[in-house]
Amino acid sequence: MQDQLSTEFSSLAGAVPMGMDPFSMLLTDPDAGVKSLLDALPDQFYIKDRHCRFVFANSATASFLQRSLAELIGKTDYDLFPHSLADEFMAEEKELLASGRPLVNREVCIADPADKPRWELTTKIVLRNDRGEIVGLLGINRDITDHKQAEEQLRLQGEALAAAANAIIITDSAGVIRWVNPAFTKLTGYTADEAIGANPRILKSGQHDSAFYRQMWETIQSGQVWHGDVVNKRKDGRLYVEETIITPVRNASNAITHFIATKQDVTERRQAQEQLQQLNADLARSQLELLETYENLKHAQTKLIQAEKMEIVGRLAAGVAHEVRNPLAVLAMGLGYIEGNLPPNQPTTTTVVDSMRDAIVRADAIICELLDFSSPRVLDLTDQDVTRLADRSLLLVKHELRRHKIEVVREFAPDLPLQRVDRIRIEQVLVNLLMNAIQAMAEGGRLTVRTLRDATGAVVAEVCDTGPGIPTAQLKKVFTPFFTTKPVGIGTGLGLAVAQSILAQHGGELTVTNQSGGGVCARVIFHITDKEADHGT
Repeated sequence: MQDQLSTEFSSLAGAVPMGMDPFSMLLTDPDAGVKSLLDALPDQFYIKDRHCRFVFANSATASFLQRSLAELIGKTDYDLFPHSLADEFMAEEKELLASGRPLVNREVCIADPADKPRWELTTKIVLRNDRGEIVGLLGINRDITDHKQAEEQLRLQGEALAAAANAIIITDSAGVIRWVNPAFTKLTGYTADEAIGANPRILKSGQHDSAFYRQMWETIQSGQVWHGDVVNKRKDGRLYVEETIITPVRNASNAITHFIATKQDVTERRQAQEQLQQLNADLARSQLELLETYENLKHAQTKLIQAEKMEIVGRLAAGVAHEVRNPLAVLAMGLGYIEGNLPPNQPTTTTVVDSMRDAIVRADAIICELLDFSSPRVLDLTDQDVTRLADRSLLLVKHELRRHKIEVVREFAPDLPLQRVDRIRIEQVLVNLLMNAIQAMAEGGRLTVRTLRDATGAVVAEVCDTGPGIPTAQLKKVFTPFFTTKPVGIGTGLGLAVAQSILAQHGGELTVTNQSGGGVCARVIFHITDKEADHGT
C-alpha cells in the first residue's frame, strides 16, 4: 500500500508542468484537469504555503475535516486539530520546508471530528518555483484505518492461536502442514520447523485402519466438520489419545483452501473414564456378590430357624406319639373284646364298633407320621430307577385314581441314571404327592407324572395336577408342620414336611409351585448320581 501511494503521489507531482508555479496553476485555473483529477481521488490531497497554511485541498480532505474548501483556505493545523497534534504536524512540516527532504509513508493516528481514531498514511514533499525556491508543500493522506484494524485483528488471532492451550495445525487443501502453534510442539514433540511442510501422517500410530482415515478425509473434503478421538504417536514413540476437530476453511469463491485442526490431549481423561467404568463394573459385581451373600445368609438363617422349629416340633411330636400310642393300644384291645362278645343281629352296635376301629386306625397312622417326622429312620440305600419308582407308586394309588376318575398321563424319560436312594422312603414321598394331587381333583382331572433330567443334569420326578392350585399366600407355608390346605379330617399337615425331610436325607430337594395353566406341580429333585447320600441317624 505504501509503494502504491508513493507511486500515485509521484504521478501527481509530475503533473505540475516544469517552470510553472503550482499555486498559480491550481488557483487561477479551477477548471484544469489536474484539479478535477484530484477531487476525484479518495485520498486526501492538499497544498500548504511556507507558513503551513492551506492554499488548496481536494474534496476528500474537506470531507474528512468536515469543512468546506473555502473554510480551509488560510487555516493551519492549529485551527483544525488539538494543540498537541498540531504541534507535531507543524514541527515535521517546518523540518520538511527547511531541509527539503520528503516525508514518505508516515503512519499517524488522528481523531476525526466525531472523535473516532483514524489511521492515516501520510506523504509530504516540498514544492519549488521555477527558480528552485521552496514555496510550500504538497501532502497526500490515505485512510488506512480498515487496513490497520484488519492487521490488528490478524495479529490478535495469530497471538490467540499461538497462545492456545490446545494444539492447532493449519494445512493447505492437500493436507500439507503450513502452521503449528507452540502447544502442538508440546503435545507431539515436533518443532514447527519439523512439522511445517510435512503431512499430519507423521503422527500416525497404526491404531486405526485405512477406512478410519478415509472417512475423516471424505468428511472434511465435503466441507463438513470432523470430530472424533484419534490415537496418535509422539515423536518419541509414545502413544496418546487426542480429541480432534478439523474444520475446512473457504476463500471468497467458496473453495476449500485450508483445514484447521484443534487437538486436545485426552489420554488421562480416557484412562480415568476406563478406570471409572472398571470401578463401576467391579462395584456392580460386588453388589451382586453382596446381594447373593445376603440371600444365602438369609436362606441359611431361615433354614436354621426352621430346623430349630422342626426340632422342637419333632420332640413334641415324639412325646405326644408315645403318650398317645399306649392308650390307643388299650382302646384297640378293648374294642376287639367288645366286638368278640357282641350279640348277633345288632347292626347299630356293629356300625359304632366299625367307626371306632376306623378312628383308632387313623389315630395310629397320625402317630406313625409323627414318629417319622420326629425321628428320621436310617436309610437303606440301593441303586434305583426313578422311573420305575414313579410307576410303582402309581400302582399303589390306582384304586383312588379310579374312584376319583383321574386321567393319568405318563411322560417318562428313557435311560435315566440310577439313583442311590431308599426305595421305600422315596415311594412314600411319591405316594404322598400323588395322594395330594388326587385329593385336589376330587371331581376328576388329569394327573401328569413325568421323569426327566434338568439343565443341571439332575434327575427329576414331577407330579402335576389340574386342580384349583394353592393360594399364593399359603404356598409359602406348605412345608410347615401341621399346616394343611385340605378340609378338616383330611390330612395331618405333616405329609409334605415328612417328604421334605426324607429328600433332605438323600441330598435332594422338593419344590411345590402353581402352574400357569392351573393346578400344582411338585418336583422331586435328586442332586446326586451314583453317590451315597448321608444315611442320617
